Amino acid sequence: MRVMRLTTFASAIVFATMSLAADLLVDAPYSRTKQFKGWEGSRRVLDGSGYTAGNVANPRISLIEETDARKVVSTTYRIDYEWYNGNGTWRGSQYLNFKAFDAFGTELESYSISLHLPRGSCYYGHYWPIYKSGRMPRNIYDLVHHYEITPTRVAGFQSEC
Repeated sequence: MRVMRLTTFASAIVFATMSLAADLLVDAPYSRTKQFKGWEGSRRVLDGSGYTAGNVANPRISLIEETDARKVVSTTYRIDYEWYNGNGTWRGSQYLNFKAFDAFGTELESYSISLHLPRGSCYYGHYWPIYKSGRMPRNIYDLVHHYEITPTRVAGFQSEC
């Protein structure tokens, strides 16, 4: 009787191990990330007349690709930057553009992102960390080689901080 129990126990261990290994090979999630940095430190952003409207610091965009063993499940982006406009202006419309390029320098317009800067109030005291994330089309991770990050000038009515 003891031999029978041992054999049954050993079979259960082998089956459980094989089942676990199969699950790991078939459905194991995998992700990879690449980050593109704009500039280090702070840069002034300008209003329509060329005056300081605020400051953007350390902008960067990350692409995150998640896959299982068979296919790409999703590609997302995360944009991080720091914003300060306590010595500039508020109101109006202004964007931080992230233009995507392939390895040959061709702009990939459908993978570029325009992010509206927070001009609804004045941000005093220190730089405020801001981030935005969203979905991108799948299977673009290897296509995007670099991003060019540039702020636009303010358009529309604005007031001093």
